[in-house]
Amino acid sequence: MRDLNYQLKKLCHHCREGAYGTQNKRERMLTLMANQLYELGYRGMTTRSNEHYGIPDRRFVTNESKAKTVTRTQLDKVRDAHVRMSLELQQAFGLRREEAIKFIPSFADRGDHLVLKASWTKGGREAKTLTPEQRKTDRQARLTISRELGHEREQITAAYLGK
Repeated sequence: MRDLNYQLKKLCHHCREGAYGTQNKRERMLTLMANQLYELGYRGMTTRSNEHYGIPDRRFVTNESKAKTVTRTQLDKVRDAHVRMSLELQQAFGLRREEAIKFIPSFADRGDHLVLKASWTKGGREAKTLTPEQRKTDRQARLTISRELGHEREQITAAYLGK
């Protein structure tokens, strides 16, 4: 069997979408196309290496940060207090958006560092020692939540959020 016919037949057997009639029609059409290409002189489907086509190797990890910074003026334009606080948490602790949304202070705060659940993150991460700036942002977040609960006392917030 010709190489192109073999590759296409293998592809058809691998892709089992649709009814049997649809699968059979797909296989017949691809076989017909492969036969026509063979008659026109086309012998190979692809070359095995990317070098032949001039495609560079993929880089899965880059040393460039994808983080975006938000200035204080941009942050002040955000009207929703929850979104603003989420952005501040992201910036202060280096959190991703989803991590900041799912952040639970009573679980995450371990005194001198934060622990993030694996379900919040891509595999679970730990932020090292918290800086004074990070502590300030943490306190602001707690007070924002406290106001939402109808009070502005840290003692009551501590009961709800831990610490």
